[in-house]
Amino acid sequence: MDTDLLFDQLTLTNRLGQDMNLGVKLVSTAERGYLFLHALKKTPSSVIAKNAEHLAHQLVSRFNLNHEALDILELRDGSEETEILRWRFGWVGSSARSAKSQLVTGKSQKEFLASMLLSGSKKPVLDFAE
Repeated sequence: MDTDLLFDQLTLTNRLGQDMNLGVKLVSTAERGYLFLHALKKTPSSVIAKNAEHLAHQLVSRFNLNHEALDILELRDGSEETEILRWRFGWVGSSARSAKSQLVTGKSQKEFLASMLLSGSKKPVLDFAE
């Protein structure tokens, strides 16, 4: 399956103020929001890691999200399978600080997140006013 097809393409800026395109999908439940990010095929996956704090701030502000009830997850295409990384931040107001990612390794966690991505109640990012 082409991972890019699961996401809406969104133009954000990197930490240097340059435009960059990412795949983004926001899935909401009653308790939490799950914001999935994916570097498009022509973009190196490290672009998210290099800009994680800046991207988190832009996305939370742009979509008016509550960072306390939000999981930011990155899908990274590996050589054999797609990896899921969970991003954690220290927040100062609406600004993300101290970005750290952790590979999701638990089978049940991966299955839950995959089901959220594939069949969750999708809230298309293209529906948000820019």
